[in-house]
Amino acid sequence: MREFALGIEGLGRFVRRESLLRVHEPTFRVSAPESEPLDPGL
Repeated sequence: MREFALGIEGLGRFVRRESLLRVHEPTFRVSAPESEPLDPGL
């Protein structure tokens, strides 16, 4: 449900002709926690 709601939010931003960064922001919120943790030694 959360992913669906964020998708709808992104579509709304697209329809309102907001910047692409703002349109993709909800997607980043979904995918960021699912990404692998970064190695602090890098």
